[in-house]
Amino acid sequence: MKRFHYLTLAVLVGFGMTACNQADEAASAEPMATETSTEAELPSTGNFGKTITEDGAVTLASIETEVVPGEEYAAKVEGEIVEVCQKKGCWMTVKKDDGSVVRVTFKDYGFFVPKDAAGKWVVMEGVAFYDTLSVATLQHYAEDAGKPAEEVAKITEPEYKVTFEAEGVIIKQKN
Repeated sequence: MKRFHYLTLAVLVGFGMTACNQADEAASAEPMATETSTEAELPSTGNFGKTITEDGAVTLASIETEVVPGEEYAAKVEGEIVEVCQKKGCWMTVKKDDGSVVRVTFKDYGFFVPKDAAGKWVVMEGVAFYDTLSVATLQHYAEDAGKPAEEVAKITEPEYKVTFEAEGVIIKQKN
């Protein structure tokens, strides 16, 4: 009798694991299709994420002195988009007045921007903060940007700098 219970238990566990694996595969396949179709449908300009207005936007350089290590600084800033993640549009870099750039990510990975947005103007609302970007993260960003393997391999030091997490952005043609 015990043998029957063990055999039944083993069969049920086997079916359960197979069902979970199939559900995991289906779940992981579904978002990929959704993300791809969403990316393809993004207009090259417009409002992305939380709906915001352009009112009160300042330059990135003007807030940098306000950002204190260990704290977030809420702001609405504007600038020229230099680069966008070419895999999904899940990050971008925005030029400051001095020509350097600030990396921008999107709150909770909740929205993407058009991959062809480089050279356009952006107004974004969110928080600026100091962050340490690890070598692995920087290399990942370089790969996302389509950099050659030789350039990715040259990244050997982490960076500690101001970054921005946007809740909403407006992308428009440069003035």
